[in-house]
Amino acid sequence: MTNVPRLCGGTFLLQVLRMKKPATRKPSKALDGEKDKVNNQRVLEALIQLFDPTFVVYSDGTFKGDTSDYRACKEAAGSNLPFTEKYADFSTFDNIVKSDYMKILPRMKRFTNTFVHTDNPKKVNSSVRALLSCIDKDETILPEDKFYMGEMGHPITKADLLKKDNISLDSFLLGLWHFILMNRQNNRVGRDTFEDWCDEPEGPGKQWKYSSKIGSDYHDISIHRTGDDCIINKTEETVNEEEILDEDEQPYETDTSDDPGLLDYRKYFVQISQTVNYYNNYGNGTIIANVQGDLIIGAKK
Repeated sequence: MTNVPRLCGGTFLLQVLRMKKPATRKPSKALDGEKDKVNNQRVLEALIQLFDPTFVVYSDGTFKGDTSDYRACKEAAGSNLPFTEKYADFSTFDNIVKSDYMKILPRMKRFTNTFVHTDNPKKVNSSVRALLSCIDKDETILPEDKFYMGEMGHPITKADLLKKDNISLDSFLLGLWHFILMNRQNNRVGRDTFEDWCDEPEGPGKQWKYSSKIGSDYHDISIHRTGDDCIINKTEETVNEEEILDEDEQPYETDTSDDPGLLDYRKYFVQISQTVNYYNNYGNGTIIANVQGDLIIGAKK
């Protein structure tokens, strides 16, 4: 098997879903129309809305399969999976991460609060160490390649990231997601990694099982939330047991009514997007900062 491991959207999503909170809806409530606010599809939708807050699921009936395919490093392009430049413009998201980090970091903190099971530190530790080990062993990521996950979003090289023994979870996830969207839009490059990490279903109706030990030999790290206390000490034990990859049982139905901040972020994003596109296409400069809503334009190089 070649090109293992590889960091891409699917391998990232797989590790994020491993540390997902339990379902919020009891199976008995499904027939009553109660919606599950924590499932695989909602996680992927929220990740997409970080780089495109105007995104809405194009087809509820197919998004379940799309989410599973993306996690399995299959498809990555389409109305429900806007991960190529044909379906999405990543320049605004890129500009915000690099120039107005404190506008995007709260959105990732919201994502972590909503979906990541920080009360289960062993799972979080296992997934973060797996991602770090994946970065370490992925030879297509060069030592000088940069991730925007340092203090206040400052770039940090792969070489320096791997030396860190203290990880800010929100910035780490945001920095990886940004790196993937800007550099790893071909999701299929991770298919060999998915098959290496997971055991195939044993028969009809059975599910994939995650059985990889990747990250178990990574050096000890502490993990904390941005601005908060440490949630995982360096000596926290990792999870190594086999895990069944869960699938969403019910058709997806989007619901963002409990996220009023999304509307404000969407308005801000559209404003920045219009300005970025104007200066990229017609102006003599490019946006280099956004301080309290005031755009600062620098000459193109």
